[in-house]
Amino acid sequence: MKNGLKGIIPAIIWFILITILLVLPGSSFPQENWLSGIYFDKIVHFVMFAVLVFLVCRGLFYSKKWDINPLQAFLFVSFLASVYGLIIEFIQEDFIPNRSFDWFDVVADLSGALFGYVLSLFYYKSKKERVNHAK
Repeated sequence: MKNGLKGIIPAIIWFILITILLVLPGSSFPQENWLSGIYFDKIVHFVMFAVLVFLVCRGLFYSKKWDINPLQAFLFVSFLASVYGLIIEFIQEDFIPNRSFDWFDVVADLSGALFGYVLSLFYYKSKKERVNHAK
């Protein structure tokens, strides 16, 4: 099992990657195509935030230096990710060319964060059960 903060490195890399993607100017993305008809950008927001929350929670789970209640920590991580998504929308509105605030992106971010939370709970419980069965 990983110890220390090594387990959080994938989450840090993912956070940097999605931050770069979320602050790219709107002109960097393709305009009107079949993907906009299926709200692909909302699916991308959902997946980005679900993966972010899962990776952070996974890193916390494997970190032996954290003396925390995993369920509360996972919920707090989901909350922080949701706030981050909201802040990014305000940044896009005011500072990123050809980008705007979109409440549906906020909803997709929040939904993804909550899904990441649920996924993390299942992951935590399955790992915990394996450890208990091994004893």
